[in-house]
Amino acid sequence: MNYLKENRKFLAAQFGIVGLHKHCLEIEQQAENRKRNMMTAIRKDPTNLVTEHDKAKDPILWAGRMSNFQHRVHETIYADLIFRVFAFSCALLVNFELVITTAISQS
Repeated sequence: MNYLKENRKFLAAQFGIVGLHKHCLEIEQQAENRKRNMMTAIRKDPTNLVTEHDKAKDPILWAGRMSNFQHRVHETIYADLIFRVFAFSCALLVNFELVITTAISQS
């Protein structure tokens, strides 16, 4: 929802009118939870080489790896949750607008 408020103000207003604001907030919460869980899993995976020893030995390399993991997690979350739900919500909005337009034209 923050993205919509900052970049797509018109759509944010439309979602508020249709009542999808709560739905968007739930999706945002799911995305944050998933990000936290995925980053925890990456840190615990021994094949990723992001241990505290690596952090102490070469902090620049460790920071680069962590940044890479964060970007991968963000891409996964955006593809899975946000873009799919956003597309679905837009489809609902278009259907809602069609219903309103049809109702207005018939009256």
